[in-house]
Amino acid sequence: MVTTGAAVRADGVRQHNLSAVASLIHAHGALSRADLTARLGLNRSTIGVLVSELCGLGVVAESRPHMRQGVGRPSHVVGPHPHGPYALAADVDVDGVSMTAVGLGGRELSRCYTHLVSTAPERVAEQIADMAKDMSAGSAMGWLAALGVSVPGTVSTDEEVVGLAPNLEWRDVELKRLLDARLATGMHIRIGNDADLGVRAEHTRGAARTFDNVLYIHGRTGIGGGIIADGRPLHGTRGAAGEIGHMVVDQGGIRCHCGRRGCLETVIGEHHLVEQSGRSGDHADALHHLLTDPDPEPEARSAIERACRWLAFGLTNAATLLNPEVIVLGGYLAVLMQHYGSVVEGAFAELSTPANAADVVLRPAGLGTNSALVGAGELAFERFLLDPTRPRPPG
Repeated sequence: MVTTGAAVRADGVRQHNLSAVASLIHAHGALSRADLTARLGLNRSTIGVLVSELCGLGVVAESRPHMRQGVGRPSHVVGPHPHGPYALAADVDVDGVSMTAVGLGGRELSRCYTHLVSTAPERVAEQIADMAKDMSAGSAMGWLAALGVSVPGTVSTDEEVVGLAPNLEWRDVELKRLLDARLATGMHIRIGNDADLGVRAEHTRGAARTFDNVLYIHGRTGIGGGIIADGRPLHGTRGAAGEIGHMVVDQGGIRCHCGRRGCLETVIGEHHLVEQSGRSGDHADALHHLLTDPDPEPEARSAIERACRWLAFGLTNAATLLNPEVIVLGGYLAVLMQHYGSVVEGAFAELSTPANAADVVLRPAGLGTNSALVGAGELAFERFLLDPTRPRPPG
């Protein structure tokens, strides 16, 4: 006779194993049944049952390999279902919102961008909701699992409130409530800090995949930081860990949006760097042209090299405190590293202790300027991957 307790435990094991299979497919893409068996340490018949159930749920699909490898019957290949679950990911910046639909396995299905008509929280929430409705309406992509939103500010541990987003001039904004009211569909919504999501994406799909201690620095209008410590994200008491952009490096310097003077953001931020270079025009476009110019004028090169040294100064202090294995630079800092990496590395080596200089690897983001957006997609998929049997949302 099976007791209730035993039944609960058995069901928990089944859910855990289904989650493990779905998570492997999400992380690595299509895998053979033999690969799944080897990676999970389960027997072939158990893998067969799990794969069959996930196929029945419309999560994965099986196919026969085109080419036989070795002897014997070729193992079936298990991959994301072409019309299975997908997530929407939104990345909010000062100028606009990027949104992508991403399928199981991380494949981008579609993308759109809209300029912000206002940075007022209600208007931003309205634009995000409109984009989500448009992208998912009549979708042939599959069925929507969740929406993940990246914001350039601190996020409460319950993901309800954006505590402080200086460049948007937000304080204590109940963004989840604003989105819930405008979507009104019961859609599962996750919200995260852009740099925290950036480090997550780089750790799972980018330049930090082989490291367990990672510092990620995200550069755009502001400068943010995300931390992985011993393989786990570090958020801090109020979700504000890693705010390297508001590390004071010049006490008598320029006033920052946060209210203090001389934050790192004020000496390497997008607007400051463009202004110091003598360039004009839209800051994002001007900065890209500045950093990729093979022969910038002396004033512009001098501004870039000063920014490189200030960046190295901030990285040195952060590395001394956190002792990471790798520092990944994303956003426009990834472009800076691609063209001026030797300048940053030289200043970092000069300013660092010998141990830090020898042990810390500096890398541009593997996902370029998309790290936060990819991270928002990973965040959105999290609940589904924990329980792939969860009923599909209505509609």
